[in-house]
Amino acid sequence: MELYVGVDGCPRGWFFVAINKVSEWQVGIALSITELWGLFAHSELILIDIPIGLPWEGPRDCDIEARKLLGSAKASSVFPTPARKSILAKNYNAACRINERILGKRLSRQSWGIARKIREVDGFLHHFREARKKVRETHPELCYFGLSGRALKSKKSPDGIAERLAILDKHLPGARELFTFSVNTYPRNAVNQDDVLDACVASVTARYSEHGLSTVPDSPGFDQQGLPMEITYYSAL
Repeated sequence: MELYVGVDGCPRGWFFVAINKVSEWQVGIALSITELWGLFAHSELILIDIPIGLPWEGPRDCDIEARKLLGSAKASSVFPTPARKSILAKNYNAACRINERILGKRLSRQSWGIARKIREVDGFLHHFREARKKVRETHPELCYFGLSGRALKSKKSPDGIAERLAILDKHLPGARELFTFSVNTYPRNAVNQDDVLDACVASVTARYSEHGLSTVPDSPGFDQQGLPMEITYYSAL
């Protein structure tokens, strides 16, 4: 059975939504990316909301272009991607010093907040090179923009949740059931509501890969480890 997987970091690890062509779905938590790969190595595509290709001389073009597409209202949702050496630092201040030396800017608190997960995925793709063609970076706000043509309200607000569910319903029958099941099954200290929404839109986007996905930039470059510096999405417009 062909599976398309969307993944978002959550407090307990990695929340995933896997769907097939007839909109059957499964959800769950993988404690590590290696565990996730063990579950879905034979899937068609895994889209994950985490930076993959890491910069070593200035900001990534994909982050800059994604912010331009989303506009001022949602540009801040695309965190500055840290340099590889900065995510290896032992604390935030050390990471800031390293990042400033390499990229000319201190690290944002938001970027440091996901540094451990960036490091986990980066290490995984270093050791499991066969996963590189199947595990690709996405961004939920860019996915929703691609499906709807507009930036949405905050995903933590009732209106923002309603907007996202309305969009998902058009592309994944049963999306509301999936969302309700997930938030009722997993406690907030394991999975947040927005983690479910983000993983769900990533899975929908992954399923559209059979029609062709877009990237920013159109022709992505590669980092020093040969990983693409791209953000993947689907444009339904």
